[in-house]
Amino acid sequence: MRLGRRKAIGYAVVAATGLVIVLIVLIGFGYLALPSKSPAPVTIAESQFTILEGKNASGGYWFGFNQANLTIVNADQYNYSGLNGYPTTVQPGATFGVVVVLWNHDAQNHTVYSVDVSPPFTYVNSDPAIPVSVPAGYDSAGFTFTVQAPNDAGASLTLVMTINALLPPP
Repeated sequence: MRLGRRKAIGYAVVAATGLVIVLIVLIGFGYLALPSKSPAPVTIAESQFTILEGKNASGGYWFGFNQANLTIVNADQYNYSGLNGYPTTVQPGATFGVVVVLWNHDAQNHTVYSVDVSPPFTYVNSDPAIPVSVPAGYDSAGFTFTVQAPNDAGASLTLVMTINALLPPP
């Protein structure tokens, strides 16, 4: 009976060794991954944007904002920060939306032709798709600009955007 028990233990050791080898091979070929921590999120400290725009007959810029807690930096430069949901975090490489409402303070319609973001961010698209005309006479157009975050896990960055309402892209 002891011989049978030793054989059973031997078979169990061989089987366990075989299982360990199979797992190592699967991990080596990438079919199986060891659990790991999620990468540290990217922190977006604030969104800064500049609007390339002209002036109306009164000498003011075409577009303005009707949103609380928006800081006007310099004529047509604006910051979203603090109570506007910033800082915010996203996973490295993930996309996120930045909502902007443009109010047309002119007697003519004006078109938003393009949006650019500074590296390391990447502009993805806009909803509604641009170019979009913003109606005249204190009417507004709301946009959600979709941006992809960089892959820099743990980075704390400022999103810098340029909204072009002056010239169509070449």
